[in-house]
Amino acid sequence: AQKHLTAKGTIVGACCTSRIPRSTFEQTVAQSLGGMKKVASLPPEDDHPVNFPEGDYLKIVIYRA
Repeated sequence: AQKHLTAKGTIVGACCTSRIPRSTFEQTVAQSLGGMKKVASLPPEDDHPVNFPEGDYLKIVIYRA
């Protein structure tokens, strides 16, 4: 997808499984999008409290070229 971006394009990475820890997901996305700048890593929403590790299943990162 990165090769199809415009000069100021944005890529959103998302993961919806608790089997991949947030740190592993973010590291994998960062490595695959070398040269792009991470502009956000969205935390869980207030209406979805994470009280246990498996509850942190939805992970979203935003990168900009």
